[in-house]
Amino acid sequence: MSPDGASAEVKTGSPAIVGDLPNEAFDDVVYFGADKEIIDLLNDKLAAQGIINVVLGGKRIGEPVSVGVGRVHYGMTRWIGTTGCDASVSYATIPVNGEIRPRDKVLVIGAGGPMGQMHVIRNVCLGLEGVSVVGTDFDDKRIETLRAKAGLLAKAHGVSLRLVNPQYDPLQEKFTYFALMAPVGALVASSIADADDRAIINIFAGIPAATKHDLDLDRYIEKRCFMFGTSGSTIDDMRIVLGKLEGDQLDTNCSVDAISGMAGAIDGLARVEDRTLAGKIIVYPMLHDVGLIPLSHLAKHFPSVAAKLDRGKWTHAAECELLRLAGGPA
Repeated sequence: MSPDGASAEVKTGSPAIVGDLPNEAFDDVVYFGADKEIIDLLNDKLAAQGIINVVLGGKRIGEPVSVGVGRVHYGMTRWIGTTGCDASVSYATIPVNGEIRPRDKVLVIGAGGPMGQMHVIRNVCLGLEGVSVVGTDFDDKRIETLRAKAGLLAKAHGVSLRLVNPQYDPLQEKFTYFALMAPVGALVASSIADADDRAIINIFAGIPAATKHDLDLDRYIEKRCFMFGTSGSTIDDMRIVLGKLEGDQLDTNCSVDAISGMAGAIDGLARVEDRTLAGKIIVYPMLHDVGLIPLSHLAKHFPSVAAKLDRGKWTHAAECELLRLAGGPA
């Protein structure tokens, strides 16, 4: 439905007719057919937060379709479909939310980076039955850093965790949940290829909004996949995370790789940009003269603070000691 109340139900029509429709004007698009050219055009007609339902009616598209994967994240557009003729069947593929589910086989692509580490740690700590997690990264050092952080947590929660460099250990299995930590459209296409039935594809990394990529919609629809993305958290999301922290269900300190005062803030931004830190940086603005300090180097600068780490992990006790020594409020 468009902002003026008009719906876009395209049962017949040439690409020229579809092309004449206004761009980004329809909240709901239902297309009965399998014409690649028409689907390519309908992609541009979808408004922000709109949903397109491709009803194949027993046909096949037969070739990749250009899909705005960047808008799935930044515009919160959604794609569903059915191989049959009943448009209502498609809506059953939409999950209740974007969470992983019991017995999901989870693949976190780019698991060694700051956000990837957070996803792996969060997933192994959710306490869901039968969940297994595979994390991939091309950087062996990052993989080992994550293994040191997440390995014990996975064992404690009874979660199977495997961390691999796919350059040397290619994956062969199928997955039911994908978390994409790199802003690369090709990862969406490869996720569809590796998807099991009812797979959820979380386009977490912000692929540039205007980016399109060719996707195998035939397989996407046959497998009843659902891809989604979000840009930013709501206040309610933050309350949920705070509740998990207070309930000892989640330890965000596992993701910390360095600390800094204001003197190291610019250096910290550069380290994030050039990907030379594997985790998050906590900046304490009240500590004006403290530079960027990776936790692995903390003992050289503040031995008593390093002594309060938990096997290399940042802790509240270490924070209190840092603020005491460096002159901030404890």
